[in-house]
Amino acid sequence: MHKRKLFIENDGYFCLGRFPKVDEMCLFLHSWDGDERTRESLVTSALEAKAAGFSVICNLSTRLQLVADACLFTDNPLYVLLPYKKNGSFSALDYDVFSTAGGFIFPEKRDDTYCLLNRFVLSKSQIIVFSGRADIYLAEAALDQGSNVFILRNSLDFENNKKLLRAGCPVINSLSDALYMPKCISFSSEEGRYRIGNRGYGVFNFCF
Repeated sequence: MHKRKLFIENDGYFCLGRFPKVDEMCLFLHSWDGDERTRESLVTSALEAKAAGFSVICNLSTRLQLVADACLFTDNPLYVLLPYKKNGSFSALDYDVFSTAGGFIFPEKRDDTYCLLNRFVLSKSQIIVFSGRADIYLAEAALDQGSNVFILRNSLDFENNKKLLRAGCPVINSLSDALYMPKCISFSSEEGRYRIGNRGYGVFNFCF
C-alpha cells in the first residue's frame, strides 16, 4: 500500500496508522529527560497500562523507544504525538510504533501546534502521568477539567514537578499506584490553598 493512503484525517488531526477509538481508554505518558530511575518508572507504567486496560499516548522524546518496546512486549497500542507531518522514509522505531497497532498523530495546521497537541491529549486521555520535567500548562488545563494528573516519584527533582506537588498533585511510583490510590479532584479557585503561578486550586481526595 502506498504510504499516502495511510494518512487519515480526524477532527483537525492527521494520523499515520490508526486513531484511538471513541471508547478507547488512554494513558498519556509525558516523557521528558530524567535519569535512570525515571526511565524505569516510565517503562513500568507503560507495561502496566495493558493490564489496566489503557492504550498509551506519548510525546516525541528520547524515551520513545523504551515506551515502544514496552507496548510491543504487552501487545498494546501506542499513539505518538508529533509537532509536524511525518514524511520520508520510516525508521525502525516507526515500524515498532506501527506494529503496536497504533500510529503517529499530528495537527492538520502548523499554527499553534503546541495547543493543538495538548487539546488532543486532554480530549483522549483519562490519566496523565508526568515523567521527567512536567508541562505546567498542560497540567493546569487538565486540573481545570478535572482530569487525573500524577507525577512519577523519581521526577521530583524538577522545579515544575515541585510546583505540581505543592498544588496537590499526587505522586506515584508507577501507573498501578494511580489506579489504587484515592483520586485527586482539583478545581480552580481564587481562594485556593494550592497555587500554580497565579492560579489557585482547591483539592478533594476521595475513594470510589
